[in-house]
Amino acid sequence: GVPEEDTLRRMFPAPLDTPPGFVLDEKSGQYVETFSEAWAHHQPLSYSDPPNGVADQIAVYSVPASLADYAQQAQLANLVQYRALIEGFSSKLWTAHTGFLIWKVQSPWLGLRGQLYDTDLNPTA
Repeated sequence: GVPEEDTLRRMFPAPLDTPPGFVLDEKSGQYVETFSEAWAHHQPLSYSDPPNGVADQIAVYSVPASLADYAQQAQLANLVQYRALIEGFSSKLWTAHTGFLIWKVQSPWLGLRGQLYDTDLNPTA
């Protein structure tokens, strides 16, 4: 998931600390995230997929006004997504399987999605 605000500020010092923008897609009526060149360097994944009807999981709370808002709302979105993943696997535990593994819990690269811990070992969900 997206790291905490402190980690984001170390990754993106001012003036690069602008959070992703949110543009309303008129066709789907949903928000789409736009990333600056600095953010794109770290290969972020959007929290939305309007063509497939997936609303932005950050903008459902509100469009973030600052990096602090973005980090907090991303942490909440990460929590909801990982909770759903674990609850789904746990519902069949001991009947269909006896455990599960989450691949890549910590990335060696300063990543913006896809890990449970950032490079400082702070949880991202």
